[in-house]
Amino acid sequence: MFGITFSKLLIIAAIILGLWFLYRYLQRVEKLSKMVLDRKPQARTPDRDGVVAEEMVKCRVCDAYVAARGASSCGRKECPFG
Repeated sequence: MFGITFSKLLIIAAIILGLWFLYRYLQRVEKLSKMVLDRKPQARTPDRDGVVAEEMVKCRVCDAYVAARGASSCGRKECPFG
């Protein structure tokens, strides 16, 4: 009546394997989240092409965004970058 059959053993083995893989997955997620949280942001790091991102400011005359450093005029006489 309560004997252990082959199908019951397969179900138990599948449950144990499922729990094992779930445990390993959760460990990996925790490790990756710790790595992301521990990583310190670095300001002004060049990308793989060696280009450094520049801060942009909005021109109050033409509403165009230009580089904050070394900005050139938009051509209008009221342009603050001229």
